[in-house]
Amino acid sequence: MSALYGEAGYSTIERVGARPTLEINGIIGGFTGEGAKTVLPSKARAKISMRLVPDQEPEKMEEYLREFLQQHCPSEMEWNLSLHSCSPPALMNLKSPYMQSAITALTEEFGRAPLFRREGGSVPVVAWLQQILGLDSIMLGFALPDDGIHGPNEHQNLPLLKKGIRVHCRFYEELLKGKSYKK
Repeated sequence: MSALYGEAGYSTIERVGARPTLEINGIIGGFTGEGAKTVLPSKARAKISMRLVPDQEPEKMEEYLREFLQQHCPSEMEWNLSLHSCSPPALMNLKSPYMQSAITALTEEFGRAPLFRREGGSVPVVAWLQQILGLDSIMLGFALPDDGIHGPNEHQNLPLLKKGIRVHCRFYEELLKGKSYKK
């Protein structure tokens, strides 16, 4: 692949981490065995995932997708949309006192302030803590790009894991310094 296609006006980094997405991540249909065969498949399936951003509601996005398919699929075609799971999007509050404690801990351990970037991912409990309990959430990751997260060869860099443990210890120390975190 020589270039990446995407939403005009946004860089690849912005499209990957900060913009909503809809991906077809699996297609099944027709003859799928070895070799070639000229068939007209009677059925096909597509697996779709969407990454939502703040102010998008999963139920509303499902409704919009359903409306889009209704408008664009031929009327002779029978189709079905099944929702397997969904969760609302979440965004961390970088100004919260909890995050400030985390920033202090990260800066002390790594010798420089952390770089924040938005990254798509699904951790439903984060948004639930924010929406239902009104709590600020913090997510600290200590993985490297080549760690193969969720893959068959997933692994963790041990020196970085040890730094992550020390960051968490420093974070708890920061929280215990007598600061009041009441809203």
